[in-house]
Amino acid sequence: MAEDDALSHAKRCLQASVMNLDETTKFQIIAYNSRAFSHTQEPILCTDRNRQDALKWLEKLTPQGSSHHQSGFELACWRRPDAIFLLTDADDLGPKELALLNKMIPEDIYLNVTIFGESEPRGLLEKLTEPRGGTVRRYSQK
Repeated sequence: MAEDDALSHAKRCLQASVMNLDETTKFQIIAYNSRAFSHTQEPILCTDRNRQDALKWLEKLTPQGSSHHQSGFELACWRRPDAIFLLTDADDLGPKELALLNKMIPEDIYLNVTIFGESEPRGLLEKLTEPRGGTVRRYSQK
């Protein structure tokens, strides 16, 4: 799957997730490549207006450089969410980064990862998700 196709697929999945949130849910979208950034400073209520603003922000995202997982998880964990849903195009964690993330991400945060594009059948991301009750799902063009 080409990088643009993988990102387009990830955007569609995230759009569907945002549209299915009820209005009492607070949400925040965090994207990262070599640095992390979000569409709002803090989690916000899922009103129609906030959904539309988030989806417009999401449409502007373009693939750039490498994925620095640590910066994305630092920003995501800073607000102590109940759950983190990570959309990525690579399961490219190394053992050192895995150890760092395992220390950083509290075990009571539910963690789910979706990988779009080519990846190994089972990588190090499972070692992050499984202790937290989550899963890794892989989608490729094959």
